[in-house]
Formats: sequence, structure tokens, C-alpha cells
Amino acid sequence: MDSKKFMFMTVIFISLNFFHNCSFASETRVVKKEQFKEGEITIHAMNDRDLLMLRKDLYSIPDYEADKTSVAAMSKLDINKDGEEDIVALVNLGGTIANPVEVFLLYSRKDDFMAQMLFTERAMMEKTVIDLNNDGFYEVCVNTSIVGDTPHAMVFYWVDIYAWDGQTYRQQNEQFFESFYIRHYLPQISERIARAEELLQLKESNQTISSVLEDCRAALGNMLQLQTMHSSLKSLRRTVEIDNLRQALPIVSNQIASAQQLLDAGGESSQISVILEKSQEILDRISTIQNAQ
Repeated sequence: MDSKKFMFMTVIFISLNFFHNCSFASETRVVKKEQFKEGEITIHAMNDRDLLMLRKDLYSIPDYEADKTSVAAMSKLDINKDGEEDIVALVNLGGTIANPVEVFLLYSRKDDFMAQMLFTERAMMEKTVIDLNNDGFYEVCVNTSIVGDTPHAMVFYWVDIYAWDGQTYRQQNEQFFESFYIRHYLPQISERIARAEELLQLKESNQTISSVLEDCRAALGNMLQLQTMHSSLKSLRRTVEIDNLRQALPIVSNQIASAQQLLDAGGESSQISVILEKSQEILDRISTIQNAQ
């Protein structure tokens, strides 16, 4: 990095440390566009090294931590529909070379650039930055593991959605209850139940199968919380003798709990499979009907 860029980063470091403490989890930082111009830096020309140095200075990251970071992927696009190029980067920390664990955003807002750091797990760019409702604004999807006891190869994630609110990117899961969680995430839970059935047939350990099912229950629990905040459930029609989604999700969750109890009690695999198949059927019907609307 040349001397002008170095001086620019130093100015940012001093000014931001005056206004912010060292805690940086999901906090935003502000950089005046004038400072970018003075440092002869543009979003378009910014490379991995420039981005990591900016990130380090904005969030007061110690050298020993900053030296372990790398950029796994960087995308330059207009995420907040203001006509200016922004950056979304996936950052590796420490030894997590193959599994990015942070989404770093740098986007324009009037006279400022806003930086935002969101922690994630096993991120992929094509699943992180998505225009979920085709309105031209990109949403940022962040993964968090649900239970934690599932073997690493079969880990399952809850997805939090950060959307543009006119000022910054803020978590707004309830706004995407139907467009994402019903249409796209519910089928993932159904696939997870199918995976538990496969493990059952393969005589996998009961602990592993139970953990996979617990992931499903935890995900359904999160969706139940979302649906209480979501007001427009009228479009959901009758599915499998269930009046609406308010009844469907608790029923599936209870069925999975019953399957776990049978599993723990050494019940017949065939009985457990029947329960899981019924759970899958309900979830698949909900998704099919919602996608047809």
C-alpha cells in the first residue's frame, strides 16, 4: 500500500478510536467519502489487502489477530440500490481457511461509507448476498449453527436475514417469513428429516440421529417465533387436515419430539420412520401450496 493510502488509514484509525470502543460485533463504522478521495482510494480499485487494512483500523483489531485474516471471496455490486458500487467480502479468521466466518460489508450512504461486520459460519457468496424479493435491494444471509452436537459433516444452520432499512443493514427475519423461510428454508428442514430417516436405515448411532432431529425442532422453534411477528398468514390454505401454519409447525415439532422419545426408548425403526414421513409430508405440502401462490 502506498504512503497516501497508509496515511489515510492512519487518520481513520485515530478518528474512529476517539468515537468508538473496541467492541465490534455487528456494529457499523462510518468513513466520510472525502477521506476516501483524499487517500485516492475507490471501491472499484480496492483489493483484498486494502480491505483487510481498512477493516483492521475501523474495528481496532490487534495486529496478532489481523495477521491471521484473509479474504475468501469479494463481490463488488450495488447492494442498497443507490447507484454506487459496494463491497461484500467473506473473511477467514485464524485457521478457518476453507470456512469463512465473517461477512464484511462496505456500502455507500449519502456522504459516507458504512462498514459492517457480521459473524457467520461456512459462508458461500452465492448464498450470502441474494435479492430475496426481487426489488433490486440485496439481502445478506448469515448462518449460525443451531444445536452444536451434530457431527461437523452434517451440521445444520439457521439463517438470519439482514436487509436494508434506508440507513443500514438490520436483521429483519420476520419480513421474509413467507418469501424465504416458508419457500426455501422449510424444504431444508424437510430434507433434514429425510436425512434422519436415512441414518435410521443405516443403523447410525441413536445419538447422531437424535441430534439431527433436534436441529429440526430448534429450526421449527425459531420459525414459530417468527410467525408470531408475521401478520399476513391469511394466504396460507388448508394443508393435510391442518387449518393453517399456526397449527402445522407445532404439530411437526411434536411429531419429531415423539420420534426422539421412541428412539431413546429403543423403539422400532419402522414406527419412527412413519412419524418422520408424516412430518415430511406436512412440511412439503405447506411449501408446495405456498410456492403455487
